[in-house]
Amino acid sequence: MKKVQLFTDSHRWCRIAIEILNQHFPDGIDVITGEKGGKLSDQIGAQEYDLTISFLSPFIIPRRILDKSKLAVNFHPGNRHYPGAGCYNFALYQDAAQYGVVCHHMEPAVDTGPIIIEENFPVLEDDTVETLQFRSYVALLDVLQKFLGGYLSGKNFFDNNISWPAKPFTKRQINEMQVIGPDLTEDEIEKRARAFAYPGYPLLDASGKEIPSKGSDHSSPLTARIFD
Repeated sequence: MKKVQLFTDSHRWCRIAIEILNQHFPDGIDVITGEKGGKLSDQIGAQEYDLTISFLSPFIIPRRILDKSKLAVNFHPGNRHYPGAGCYNFALYQDAAQYGVVCHHMEPAVDTGPIIIEENFPVLEDDTVETLQFRSYVALLDVLQKFLGGYLSGKNFFDNNISWPAKPFTKRQINEMQVIGPDLTEDEIEKRARAFAYPGYPLLDASGKEIPSKGSDHSSPLTARIFD
């Protein structure tokens, strides 16, 4: 019997991932959920596991937990070119033609472990942060199924892994892109609006005041319903 633990969030996509894992491991898995900014209890990490999974988890999994697992993988909603925070944002800002998701080995530093599986798809001209996130979550569930199929068939995930070509983006970089200075052109402002302004995260002027923008109206009834 495989001993499996999952670190995840509590929204709908994570609940689907839990259902998928329970189907593959009918004897049960240990699930640790939390909210963004939450902290892991010191008691977590005392046991040894065959497999540790982080799926859209709000936690950064520390070494003390990783060292007690034979295999520890993370499912990241960005491809190899967009590690770290703001993966959707920077892909849209850079007018990426392709985007995707990965499953990779976990290291204590976020999004640095070798990539096991990568699945890409084209970025659409009318994609927004929310639609790109939606499409990424769909792809991420597919990659989860592919990983589990390989894992349960005995595949060796330590061979022929892919490295990340870029350093992880940071929250600080996102915050800087959301501030609109007086020297920016209208084209640059619109570009940032598409990539960095969305419900709850508006563009700001230098004093921190919210700037109304088209980018903040990118939500739709579909995404509002799907993301609850």
